[in-house]
Amino acid sequence: MMHFLKKMATAEGDFIRAQALYSYLKSRKNNSFSFQGQATTLPQFMMQLEMNQFMTLIRNLDPNCTGFINYRQLLSYLILARSPIPTEAQAEVVQALADASGYVS
Repeated sequence: MMHFLKKMATAEGDFIRAQALYSYLKSRKNNSFSFQGQATTLPQFMMQLEMNQFMTLIRNLDPNCTGFINYRQLLSYLILARSPIPTEAQAEVVQALADASGYVS
């Protein structure tokens, strides 16, 4: 998915057209049903989403209705969606690593 999103990126850098992303997700979901899980399909957790949920995701990433979204931001959210929630002890370890501004270097 990352390779395809990089190819779709515009001359402005990390932005892709929202309509192209929707078309990509829709075709991947259709292929997932047709080819029953081949390498060109979406991950299982994305297969559970309806197309209107994909559109909501895209709209949330483009709050100013520019028609473009940052693909790196999209991928970050997809990674976070699949990441386990840290325990309180794990969160405290990360907080101890952070500087006064809250950044971990």
